[in-house]
Amino acid sequence: MRSKIRYPYYSPKPAPTNSGNFFLRQKIGENKFSWGLITSNLYYEQFQNKSYTDFYVEINLFEFGDQDESYNSAAYFFMIRIGLISDTHSYFDPDIPEYFKDCDEIWHAGDFGVLEIADKLRKIAPLKGVYGNIDGQDIRQEFPHDLRFTSEGVDVFMTHIGGNPGRYALPIRNLIETNPPKLLICGHSHILKVARDPDNRKMLYINPGAAGRHGFQVMRTIMRFELHNGAVQNVEVINLGSR
Repeated sequence: MRSKIRYPYYSPKPAPTNSGNFFLRQKIGENKFSWGLITSNLYYEQFQNKSYTDFYVEINLFEFGDQDESYNSAAYFFMIRIGLISDTHSYFDPDIPEYFKDCDEIWHAGDFGVLEIADKLRKIAPLKGVYGNIDGQDIRQEFPHDLRFTSEGVDVFMTHIGGNPGRYALPIRNLIETNPPKLLICGHSHILKVARDPDNRKMLYINPGAAGRHGFQVMRTIMRFELHNGAVQNVEVINLGSR
């Protein structure tokens, strides 16, 4: 099937020309990708800045399933924007849609409070999440205790109760010491923290603090960042105001 797509292309490499073939990956759903074989039947309007090139391209799409791993090595990673939130405790700040409107995905690190929080976040962007210690069975049936996945070349582990660098929670301590992810996301403490762990392959630890009104935190916070080509970039902290 051939289709014409305005395709965002994020790569430090030069934009493609109309000679030769190569593969591009397009995310089309949760853990589902399409691959495009770009051929000489290619046309585009091109402009460049430091980070990306935009072009129009005629592309062959086919579903990516269990194809040979060599397809992976031929692909370019796309930059995606993540909105990170935790510990809402049933409160949905009215400014969240505005702050997350340009995010490709939203990740919630637990203690939703009520399932309605997840429903509201899904109206903004696709949602990944884990349940927290205060979440009921309805949330636990929909979200796991922890998640490990790879996004744009970044190995991510997300759980609600993670501890702190140097003092990780017992359920995950062995994993962090033997097979650390590149990015650890957790919540629970209501304490905003971003830190590198030099003892565990310089793993990046992120706790976005609490977005809800329950707890001892002085300020309510969420975060945004970008994933691109195996790196976490442009990390932002957003202050939602006092509790």
